[in-house]
Amino acid sequence: MYFSSNRLGAFHLWRAPASGGTAVRLAGNPAFYATPANTPDVFYLTRARRDGDVRRLDLASGEETVMVDAVANWSGFTAGVEGLLFLGPGKAALKAAGASDGFREVLELTGTPGFGLSVSPDGHSVLVSRVEEDNSEIMLAEEGADSR
Repeated sequence: MYFSSNRLGAFHLWRAPASGGTAVRLAGNPAFYATPANTPDVFYLTRARRDGDVRRLDLASGEETVMVDAVANWSGFTAGVEGLLFLGPGKAALKAAGASDGFREVLELTGTPGFGLSVSPDGHSVLVSRVEEDNSEIMLAEEGADSR
């Protein structure tokens, strides 16, 4: 199991056995959010909560490569069949970053992308959240009251 934690003050990438046991920090540099690539011991990660780049980290060699200078939000990237998929800042579009061919637009989106991005294992379906309204509401729920 892989996760990001700020137990040392800054967020880092950690690994722990799913059955329980001691967590081990995997990378010396901070990692706010990470997702495994389709290659063993390789992750895509961002160090910043806002306005961060996305890096490819090879755990075996420790080598890091900046793949994308900026994404729409800290969770706006994932591993796709052919490499990194990401939501770029500005125009709402899903883009692919290949190792050799640069960036290409995969899908134009309507609305403002929200947090999170996921792709099916075969690469044919993408799940993206969308912001419908840019406001919030606070509700008080009292015991015994109808919550509808």
